[in-house]
Amino acid sequence: DSTNPVHQEIAKEWNPNVIIGYARNLMKAIKARKDIVYNAKSKVDGAIAFLHKYPHLRSIIFNQSTKVADKFHDAVPKCVVYHSQLPTIEMSYGKQGKIQKIGKARRKKMAAEAIISGAAQHIATVSSLDRGFDVPSINCAITTAGTQNPTQYDQRNSRATRLNLDNPNEIVLIVNF
Repeated sequence: DSTNPVHQEIAKEWNPNVIIGYARNLMKAIKARKDIVYNAKSKVDGAIAFLHKYPHLRSIIFNQSTKVADKFHDAVPKCVVYHSQLPTIEMSYGKQGKIQKIGKARRKKMAAEAIISGAAQHIATVSSLDRGFDVPSINCAITTAGTQNPTQYDQRNSRATRLNLDNPNEIVLIVNF
């Protein structure tokens, strides 16, 4: 009854449009909280310090943010980056060393080739390499941020726990920050 003041108060607070507003605010708060957790400077700094302390490790570094993956690329020697937000760059490429534009697809291919060949020591990624990326010489998986999905956790750990036929007794490290 829209003439009843109690019903008017209920309608004002629980109108479907108001409820949608509550839900939007909650989703924004959850996203902001996840961003804080995913991008925590202390975790990133700790992982970078770990890699500097153990430079002999061949590692894959999982994040939930492309910005964090880029931080590893900038701060850790011989680290390549592999994610969906790679910008197009100009660089000397090919046999003749001509300056060419290198797009996201070619940059991702170059990063994968670098870690496979040993030209790179580390590869920083978001979720692109969770499945199907097998480099047996990787002996360390670092996760700075992940989801609650246990399958994703298992897939990420599996990137480092492949049997290395060149060193079958190799010790593998799984590090979660």
